Amino acid sequence: MKTIPLRALVVILLKPPADFQVHLKICNQCKKRNQKG
Repeated sequence: MKTIPLRALVVILLKPPADFQVHLKICNQCKKRNQKG
């Protein structure tokens, strides 16, 4: 097994994943839909 450098691990933890940003976009769309409906 390769050991992950601590710096890389910190970057991964601090950087928001792309799917989280997609989740926020979907969340905002759902909120807009709920306001309309």
